[in-house]
Amino acid sequence: MANADVAALIRDGRVMKPGGPPLLAGLAAGLVADLLQAVNRINGAAVAFVPKVPAIGGAPVLPGPFMGGELNAGTHRRSDALVAVGGS
Repeated sequence: MANADVAALIRDGRVMKPGGPPLLAGLAAGLVADLLQAVNRINGAAVAFVPKVPAIGGAPVLPGPFMGGELNAGTHRRSDALVAVGGS
């Protein structure tokens, strides 16, 4: 397997794409919680942490088929690359 093949697998990014929706949901929930903390002058780590848990847990509900498809396609591509390396 040449360096260009490895770079193409990394550049494909099918493993990283499914992580986007939960990360963005956690970011949005954290920003809203921090804004509410700043406005109400509430100090506490739990106030920022509690909204993130359901946001990150519920984020895969809508883009679930997309995330599953991307993981499946990435797995097939990497498996095919492993077979190609083993066959040569």
